[in-house]
Order: sequence, then C-alpha cells, then structure tokens
Amino acid sequence: KGSPPVFLYHATGDRLVRPEHAWAMMQALDEKKVRHEIHWIRGRGHIAAFLMPGDSVEMAIAFLDRETHRADPLRSVSHSSTGRP
Repeated sequence: KGSPPVFLYHATGDRLVRPEHAWAMMQALDEKKVRHEIHWIRGRGHIAAFLMPGDSVEMAIAFLDRETHRADPLRSVSHSSTGRP
C-alpha cells in the first residue's frame, strides 16, 4: 500500500537475466496493485539493452511525467486571496 509506481524495461534476448524475471516482477506488482509499466527491447541482450536502449529512455521520462502529474496536489487545490478555496 502506498508503493511508488514502477517502470521496467527488459531485453527479450537477455540470457543473463531472463525475461521470465521481468514477468515475475510484473505479476508481483499486479498482486500488490502497484501501478507499473514495462517496455520490452526486442532482440537485444543484457548489455546491449543498456548501451542501446532505443526509445526506453524517452518512455521512462514520459512515465515519470505522467506519474508525477497524477498526484500533483497544487493542481487540485484552489487558492484565493481570502484564504478560502
């Protein structure tokens, strides 16, 4: 409860940390009802996924932007000069 959202990216050709580990993590996040998103990097291995992440960086930034604006308290509070909403 109250866990932060999680962004994962994983290479489908990773033989060091198999894609099954990412699936298991997603299932655990689902069970705990933690918001999450995964981006699969097709055909790359463990090291190549970090050296050439493709659009994963942009997707992670977009995810963080969406999640940080989701709970922005200043967007939901009305302010006035009288101190009353």
